[in-house]
Amino acid sequence: YILVTFFGFKVLQAHATEITIWIILSVVSSAIFIWHDQVDYLMAGIILVGMAIGSTIGSNLALKGGDQWVKYCICFFAILMALKLLFWS
Repeated sequence: YILVTFFGFKVLQAHATEITIWIILSVVSSAIFIWHDQVDYLMAGIILVGMAIGSTIGSNLALKGGDQWVKYCICFFAILMALKLLFWS
């Protein structure tokens, strides 16, 4: 949220900017795990399909709902995870 707070980016712009870094890190770490034969390819395929479906649905909802909707979703899930950690850890 540094991009939002200090540089005036909208939440969706900030996420689009930082996703580039995450893609690079994912490619490098995946290569390391593949090199050391630590990848379950069936599970990776299942996760890939789930993430592709989820990201398509999520990005469409984010674009339709706008910045304010994304902020509410982030707050909701942060509170939900805090409650889980407090009471069901």
